[in-house]
Amino acid sequence: MIKIKEQILFLVYISLIALLLTFSLLNIISYSYIYLAIFLEIIYISMVAIKELYHNKVISTELFLIIASIIGITGHEYKTISIILLIMLIAKLVESIIEMKTEDAIESLVKLTPKEVTVLIDSKEKIININEVLQGMVITVKSGGLIPVDGIIIDGIAQINEAALTGESTLKDKSKNDKVYASTFIENGNIKLKVEKVGTDTLFGKIKEKIEIAQESKAKISTITNKIASIVVPAMLIFVIIVWLFTRDIKLIITILVFGSPIELTLITPLAIISAVTAAFRNGVLIKGGIFLEELAKIDTIIFDKTGTLTLGQPEVSDIHSFSDKHTVKEILEVASMAEKLSSHPISKAVLKEAEAWNIEVLSPDKFELVSGHGININHNNRNCFIGNKHFVESPEYGNIKFEDKVCQNHLSTTVFYVGCDNNIYGKICISDKIRPEAKYTIEQLKKLNILNFYIISGDNQEITKQVAQELKIDNAFGDMFPDQKIEKIKQLQQKGHKVLMVGDGINDAPSLKQANVGIALGQMAMEPAIEAADIVLMNNDLTKILFIYKLSKQTFRIIKQNLFIGFALVHIIGIILAFCKLISPIQAALFHAVPDLAILINSIRLINFKCDS
Repeated sequence: MIKIKEQILFLVYISLIALLLTFSLLNIISYSYIYLAIFLEIIYISMVAIKELYHNKVISTELFLIIASIIGITGHEYKTISIILLIMLIAKLVESIIEMKTEDAIESLVKLTPKEVTVLIDSKEKIININEVLQGMVITVKSGGLIPVDGIIIDGIAQINEAALTGESTLKDKSKNDKVYASTFIENGNIKLKVEKVGTDTLFGKIKEKIEIAQESKAKISTITNKIASIVVPAMLIFVIIVWLFTRDIKLIITILVFGSPIELTLITPLAIISAVTAAFRNGVLIKGGIFLEELAKIDTIIFDKTGTLTLGQPEVSDIHSFSDKHTVKEILEVASMAEKLSSHPISKAVLKEAEAWNIEVLSPDKFELVSGHGININHNNRNCFIGNKHFVESPEYGNIKFEDKVCQNHLSTTVFYVGCDNNIYGKICISDKIRPEAKYTIEQLKKLNILNFYIISGDNQEITKQVAQELKIDNAFGDMFPDQKIEKIKQLQQKGHKVLMVGDGINDAPSLKQANVGIALGQMAMEPAIEAADIVLMNNDLTKILFIYKLSKQTFRIIKQNLFIGFALVHIIGIILAFCKLISPIQAALFHAVPDLAILINSIRLINFKCDS
């Protein structure tokens, strides 16, 4: 891609050629200067052709133009060749400007880290380069300043705009012990923070890396267009030779060569994918590659996890029941909080918050074993204790304890966890969580888009899972499922020919997200695990973004197909027919060829501003 300084030089270069051509054709200067103009045109075009052939192993438009130029010069068609080359150079300049607009849009998203920061050394402020910042340093950020690192606030209060990460401009109030992220900025307030991560290790650094990878990744349709191009090029050259042998018509050969370039086919996919990835990130959605956009456009089945996905992920302890007089509610909470201390699940936050309310000192277990989405085994002071759902407690691999119990007061989104030690159940903890307010609307709208198969698969109780499914009008609900059972369910659907989208929290659902054709994670609870586990990350946990990204995927491949028609049918087929019918000259062919190229570029970059009605 031609950068801004190179564009200015290229514009001067083209202007010089244009002046030489104009003055020589108007006899203001000697006609022989037209040879200099052709020479300057061919030098640039040859350099581009050689570069494409050597580095990218691609027979480009420029190579076709060189062949056309040689034939034209041999046939003394100097005027024709000089004008054709000038038209193509101007088209090249305009293309580079359009492509640079896309690149600028991406760079504007990732140039959000200041080069200098203010650190506190011996209670004195000192400005240093961002590259000198180390983990453990204390830095200050004042109102209006960009936060340069990931860290923990140790002093101060601020309203922070996290739009660069989440796409949402709603301010968040943060104070001591709250976490802040690089690339976000302070609207109001001042803070001191302890540095945890710098540069590429920050959350934003990892997001930037994923965006760069996504730009370079290829969708399957890109491979198809490249294969078409690899067939068109040699076929066209053979075709030109045959036409020459039968017609000996130099102007016809030049016209066919102008039309024969495969450049449209190589432009069609990459720019559309880059534009879509940029549009998604602007709206708080991280896409890790064009292949996932393409797969998303084909899905017919969506599977949702329940806790933290369809529910808000802000659970609270609603009740604690002891099963006998031997064990108090406080003892149950002590065991539960010790087990949940090392867990990152949203449920653990609810248990630990309740323990804090009871003024319980939470001890650390000697041993800790997490069964993702189901329960925890710990060992403390030679006691084997557990917290988990009924399926976990009854499973032969874990608790192997059979018992009867009812769910907690029939609350729609209440989860029950059982607590005990040494093969005895002490009691249960009831934890409630609300269904996301946008969940029902999102599912209704997805159904209108002809996605007809919806599932909830959860490690939670079957009855509770079914209640949530009924509330959201989802026909298929499967509770009490271990992670391997979730994967098996996805495989079964895939074996039946379904294209499956899995939506989960990115922590407990990582294996299922990877098994599905496309995995979407809600990243706000744990952004870094979500980025690693999923193909697409909703950075602000808004389920309506699924509508946005699905519609974006459809629009992206609608545009790619439009570009295929413009590039292949309009240029190659219609152009060559017009050439054979003697209805178009070589100069007109150059103009005819340039317009669809530009149309493809403009059609692709309009995706950058894509908006969803929802």
